[in-house]
Amino acid sequence: MFRTKVTTIFACILLAGCASTGRSLDLDALAPAREVGHTAPGRWTFEEGVLTSVLDPNASPDAIRVGADGAGVALGLIEEFEAVDLDIEAEAMFEGGAAAGLLFHVDERDGVIVSAMFLAMNTDGLFMWRLEDGVWTRVGQHRIGIAPMTRNTIAVKVRGESIRVFLNNVRVLSGTHAGANGSRAGIGARAGVGHFYNLRARSWD
Repeated sequence: MFRTKVTTIFACILLAGCASTGRSLDLDALAPAREVGHTAPGRWTFEEGVLTSVLDPNASPDAIRVGADGAGVALGLIEEFEAVDLDIEAEAMFEGGAAAGLLFHVDERDGVIVSAMFLAMNTDGLFMWRLEDGVWTRVGQHRIGIAPMTRNTIAVKVRGESIRVFLNNVRVLSGTHAGANGSRAGIGARAGVGHFYNLRARSWD
């Protein structure tokens, strides 16, 4: 389904559609959502241009690490935005062993995410996950060391059956559509705190 691009062809691919248009989104444009099977959505703050996920102060480190009942998990969907063919991009960073990333093809019902694609960035690289029937399945990966608290630009471009993933404007993953047929999009953090700058999305539908 997905393949990792081991060598860089041409030096980089610029995301002209996503990077040059639209506006950077703030907290008012983000609707907290919860994953199916979890009882409550995570929370977000917006300060000095940064969207940051908020940990439950009562959750144990083990619960946060495994995402028990949504501990350490914050998901946010962009208000009034729906698209199947889309660009979504943000500068993101994560704390410690957390993962921060982009949600797309999200099927959301009354604030509950029942299926989705999630591009997650953590210390081991970029990983593409699919949520279906309450189960997350990894469908692609690009392994590369990424330091916590370091800003990196991550982006997803979807056109028809084609999905392409970019890290700092270099294409690192490509594949075909793998389930998750929704049209919402947003951001997510798991197993800890994620920070997002300059979140942008554009529909090509």
